[in-house]
Amino acid sequence: MENAVWNYVVLGASVVFEGISWYFGWLAFADTRRGQPVLEAIRNSKDPTSFTVLLEDSAAIIGLIIAFVGVVLGHEFGLVYFDGIASIVIGVLLCFVALLLGRESRSLLIGEAADDETLRGIIETAESDPHVEGVTKLLTIYMGPEDVAATLELKFKSGITAVQLRHSVRNIELAIRDGFPAIKRVYYEASSLTREDGDGHEKGPESSGDKE
Repeated sequence: MENAVWNYVVLGASVVFEGISWYFGWLAFADTRRGQPVLEAIRNSKDPTSFTVLLEDSAAIIGLIIAFVGVVLGHEFGLVYFDGIASIVIGVLLCFVALLLGRESRSLLIGEAADDETLRGIIETAESDPHVEGVTKLLTIYMGPEDVAATLELKFKSGITAVQLRHSVRNIELAIRDGFPAIKRVYYEASSLTREDGDGHEKGPESSGDKE
């Protein structure tokens, strides 16, 4: 290589363009991370688009710097091997970023549950109802970045009436939505121990499904 000026011009211009893209990507990501450390925010994020652009642009800028070092060393020492080594290192970098993005997106693609704190909060909310004896099963799944569906299997106390059951289910649903705005849909499977006696008095249902 006798003249590397154009190599440096192209690499320099590329850094400028990628840097502009990275800056706007960082601004968008900063709005969603809510003060969390970067890696923690990426792990906790349920919207891959919020950090994908940032990671891609970061890898591009680092790759351009590696390419620049490869060109400089190749030009100074007259060895083309530095350019090839730089290309291999850039390929490894891109593979690493692809694996990171794949790992962070995989659970969302196959169906990720809500975090443990949210699960505990939902159970505490349901069990705070005076007619609920306990939550026997709770399933959650992310349908979108801020859209969670929850299914609760509730065990009600003996003697609950159908009217009381409906009121309890409604109160639980409102409390869950107030405490966890991301939960958009709540499904129920409820059971009651009440039986109708011989005089035909009102009884609670054996099982009741309520959904929205």
